[in-house]
Amino acid sequence: MKYHRLRSNYLKARIETLSNKYNNRILLCLVDMENIENSLGEINQLSFSFNMTLILCWSNEECARVIEDFRIYEKKISYIIKKKISSSNQEEKIHELLKKIRCIHTTDCITLTTKFKNFKNIIQAKKEDLISCSGLGIKKIQALMATFNDPFF
Repeated sequence: MKYHRLRSNYLKARIETLSNKYNNRILLCLVDMENIENSLGEINQLSFSFNMTLILCWSNEECARVIEDFRIYEKKISYIIKKKISSSNQEEKIHELLKKIRCIHTTDCITLTTKFKNFKNIIQAKKEDLISCSGLGIKKIQALMATFNDPFF
């Protein structure tokens, strides 16, 4: 981060030289300064706009461990690494995500997953479909619609 603060164009130039040569593009960032908000915002926006995964580390040792882990799993077959998600576990994950939205409670999550079956259908639901769900009022529907439809930046 210190280097990014000194030469803010360097990181963007390096990322642009990668273009789209790799499927998995990871930006490993060492947090080596105080007051990281501005720099972190810039780096986060860069990683997002160039479709990269941002990993933050707070020490050189942690950075080394992350690189070692990636090297270990580099040649592994993906199904060995990935854990099969059971349907109930997937429902729990959907509930956890939905409860992050202000004013959405567990009963609302159950109602939404029962009616729409999966997260994709919940996101794509129209206002009229959401109104028919019991327990969802105007405020909750507006919160859901804003979360799913408003831009990040």
